Amino acid sequence: MRAFRFRLDAVARVRDHQERVAAQRLALAARDLRLAQSRCAESRAAARQLTFPDGACSMAALLWVQDQSARMAEIVRRHERLEAVAATGASEARGAWVEAERRRRALRRLEERQRSRWQLEAERATAAELDDMATVRVRTAQATP
Repeated sequence: MRAFRFRLDAVARVRDHQERVAAQRLALAARDLRLAQSRCAESRAAARQLTFPDGACSMAALLWVQDQSARMAEIVRRHERLEAVAATGASEARGAWVEAERRRRALRRLEERQRSRWQLEAERATAAELDDMATVRVRTAQATP
């Protein structure tokens, strides 16, 4: 009896590799998203901590606080844009991973069905061989007086 051999084994290995690569890309994209989210939260917190002077102060101090506030607001906007880009990248990476995993699972299900079919045929062949051996034994027993 021949051993089971999946005809699409090379394709299955490629699909496994594609799924692993997609999972790694998803992990990297998720890491980048978490980093962008933390940087965005940090810049927002820093902007909230900016205080305006109380009481009498010079015009230079007010202009400095206004400039600082504008710079911090720009930093927050930049981090929000980077966070949006990272979120888009993570979403695309997740979609690619889901698709790669779906394709890999479909091929593995096909392999399982073919293995089950092969095993059933092997069991039938074994049963037929045992039936033939029993028939031969009965005929030889009947033929001998």
